[in-house]
Amino acid sequence: MADPLKKVKPGDPLAIPAETYNTFIDVAQAFRGRQINLAGPPAIAGDNTGSILVRNASGADRGRFSILGIQGVVIAPADNLEAFQNRIALSVGLPVAGEPFAVLQEPVADGSIGRAMVTGVSVVQLNILDASHGYAKAGTDPGSLTTDTSGNARILWKESGTDLKWGVVQFPVSTAGTGLAVLKYNGSRTGKRYSGNVVNDDGSLGDACQFLFPNDPGIDTLLATNNIVYAVPCPTWDTGNAAWFGTSPKYHAILQPWSAWA
Repeated sequence: MADPLKKVKPGDPLAIPAETYNTFIDVAQAFRGRQINLAGPPAIAGDNTGSILVRNASGADRGRFSILGIQGVVIAPADNLEAFQNRIALSVGLPVAGEPFAVLQEPVADGSIGRAMVTGVSVVQLNILDASHGYAKAGTDPGSLTTDTSGNARILWKESGTDLKWGVVQFPVSTAGTGLAVLKYNGSRTGKRYSGNVVNDDGSLGDACQFLFPNDPGIDTLLATNNIVYAVPCPTWDTGNAAWFGTSPKYHAILQPWSAWA
């Protein structure tokens, strides 16, 4: 199938396919509409500084606050450099678990262009797995973000309870930028793998987890039951470590333990 955005050379006959023409018209109309709307009341439920144009390539019409994964740009530099530089528009599709996402700020029909937020603060629906979770991330459901103990969206507010609730999130945030995880050792150790729980901000125990100490000498007295350690999420390069077991969250402890809780 011919590329609808293929460039022509000087002297070539100019024959603009309908798909190509319509792409430019869609982007231009959406951009013009956005400029007009800036003079009126805000239509975006949140901080609109991170709002850009997106084309819905998810295969279905999507409602306001839908979560869509970022696939690429609508017009690439090689297709039309001036349009690429002057009118940013991303192609968005079904979300990919844990990957960057956009939140639609208005309903967008399949194949059409509308506004979405890619950074900032927005209303979203949250699939709340645990009321203590302070972060969220994209799953595979375009209807909501899924809560977790870490993720690329920080929950600023959410309705009480679990299951599907409304919330307000700030995104993206770096997993490393969420601060160190605080873990409590439960006294169970297999080889160099320690088991415990994430300590929530209010001091309660959250998700079960496992952690390793880099260069662990294998000394059983390194930790005492109920010791507290600081840790960071396990880096991708070490997820295949033979010491890990099961699917509970994995961490690298980076500071020696302090205090012992009874």
